[in-house]
Amino acid sequence: MAEQYDILEVLGISDREDSFTNFIVYLFYNNNDFRYKFSEKFFGIKKKSDLGDIELKVRNKFIMDEGKHIAPDLILYSKTLKKIAVIEVKVFSGPGENQLSDYENGKDVIKNDLKM
Repeated sequence: MAEQYDILEVLGISDREDSFTNFIVYLFYNNNDFRYKFSEKFFGIKKKSDLGDIELKVRNKFIMDEGKHIAPDLILYSKTLKKIAVIEVKVFSGPGENQLSDYENGKDVIKNDLKM
């Protein structure tokens, strides 16, 4: 049996979060099956025709009212479905200090930026 390789490991980038984030974005915009399954997982869509205006933003920086910056790895959103998923990719690391609560507290800033 042929040996199987992890391409990110072969490239020496398997321990970098950005490599996984970039790979997710690439698949989302270049593989319709991945886009559908990813959207189904987060938004519960039932058929590919429901993909509509589902978009994925990458590493956008948002400034909260008190001047604090937040920068989630990915934001999946749909204006039609009125849904947002803030996604933080974690590879060999834990959450930053208050990272998830900062995203929760910054949801209005994110929604305003997305014009939702």
